[in-house]
Amino acid sequence: MQGQNPMMNIDPKDLSDVNCQGRGHLHCGSKNFRQVFQIKKLSALMSPDGRDQMITMPVFICDDCGLQLDWGQHGTMGHEKKESNPPIKT
Repeated sequence: MQGQNPMMNIDPKDLSDVNCQGRGHLHCGSKNFRQVFQIKKLSALMSPDGRDQMITMPVFICDDCGLQLDWGQHGTMGHEKKESNPPIKT
């Protein structure tokens, strides 16, 4: 296997789906997520160049219920409740 990419032989049909766990005890179950970005501020005191910086972090939001996908502890998936309102559907 040396020199070969082990990902080259993976068939997407063999992979398990990630489903939204929804709100509370009700499971949304959606398989559709949107990638959005959170922006974090890095203080000049922690920055390698001594200047304030903005860092973008990709996150996934359920397209149906608007909750953020959270991989959680021990590789399990849950959700983080966001303080802001869920996105408005158009």
